[in-house]
Amino acid sequence: MPGAYCSSRNSNIEAGVINRQLLPGKIVRIVSVRKTVIFSTPCRCLRAASGDRGRMPVPCFLLRNGNGVRMMKMRLSVLCENTVCSPMPFIGEHGLSLLIENETTTLYDTGQGFGLINNMKVLGKNPDMIDRIIISHGHYDHTGGLMQMLKARGTGMEVYCHPDAFIQKIAYYQMPGNNLEVSIGFQSSRQEYENAGAHFNWISGYGGLSDTLAFISDVARPEGWKTWDVRLKRKIDGIIEDDPFNDDLSLLVETESGPVVLLGCAHAGIVEILEDISAKSGHTSFHAVIGGTHLESASAEYFERTVEVIERFNVAIIGTSHCTGFKRSSALASHFKDRFTQVAVGTVMEF
Repeated sequence: MPGAYCSSRNSNIEAGVINRQLLPGKIVRIVSVRKTVIFSTPCRCLRAASGDRGRMPVPCFLLRNGNGVRMMKMRLSVLCENTVCSPMPFIGEHGLSLLIENETTTLYDTGQGFGLINNMKVLGKNPDMIDRIIISHGHYDHTGGLMQMLKARGTGMEVYCHPDAFIQKIAYYQMPGNNLEVSIGFQSSRQEYENAGAHFNWISGYGGLSDTLAFISDVARPEGWKTWDVRLKRKIDGIIEDDPFNDDLSLLVETESGPVVLLGCAHAGIVEILEDISAKSGHTSFHAVIGGTHLESASAEYFERTVEVIERFNVAIIGTSHCTGFKRSSALASHFKDRFTQVAVGTVMEF
C-alpha cells in the first residue's frame, strides 16, 4: 500500500522518505485498516509503506484515504478575545488569539499580551507545544503577545506573516484644529523579536503550510475598494495613506467536518475573503467561519451582503468574535439562530 504524505520543514526528511538515522522521537507503527492508513505518530511528515517503522517529531493523528491525507480531528481553543466564558480565572482583552491543534499546533495571533500565557495555563496548554505562530496582520491587538510567547518559550519559534505586517500602522483621527495619530502596530521591532527567538517567514497570496492548513492574503477586491473604517491608516516615509490591508491573512483548515475558515479581523472584507478562498481552493461551501469580522463599523448594505454570502456558502457554524461588535453579533444570531455561536476566551471547538 502506498504511504501518506504530509509536508514539513524538517530537514531530516528527504524526498518524503523516513531517514531513521536522523529523525528524533518515539518509534511508531503504521497500521493498515480497510485501505486506510492511520498514523499514530508524533510527526510532521511521513511517507512509508504499511508496517514500516519510523521516528517522528510532533504529535498528530493523520488519516489517509483515496483523496489523500486528512485530519481526523481539529481542535480550536480561544486564548484571547474581548469576552470570556467565565470571569475567573480567564482574562479577557481587546484582541484575538486562537490555538489550532491538528497534525501540528499553530498559534494564530497573540492578542495584546495581557491574557495569553495565563489563559493557556488555564486550558492546560504549554508554550512548548506550539510549532508555529501565524500573524493575521500587523495590529497591536493581534501581535502584542508575541514577545511574551517568545520569552515563555525560551527557544526559537517559527513566525509566519505577510511582508507588509511591519509597515507602520496608525489610527488617524481628524478633529478641528488637532489631528491625532496613534500607533497601533507591532510593539517591538523586528530585530527585537528576532533577538528573542523569532524566525520570520514571509508569506503572501494563497498557499499551504501543511496538507490541512492554507493561508490567504492579498485578497482580490473590486477596483477602488477601501476599508470602511477610515481611521485605519499606514505610514510610509512620513506619508499617511489608507491601509489597503494586503497583509490581512486568513486561514483555511481542512477538517474531518469540512473546510473551516479562520479570520483575524477580516479587514480585507469577509465577503471578499470568502469569495477569494472559494475561487482559489475550489470549495463551494464552508463548514465553519470563525473569528473577527470587523462588521461593527460596516454599512447596513455590506452587512446584508455578508449574510447573503454566508448563506450562499452554506456555512454551518458562524462564530464571531473580537471586532464584530455586539450589535452585528446580535443581528447574526437573530438571522442564523442555532448556526450562530459567540466565541469567547475559553471556548473550545472540535471539527
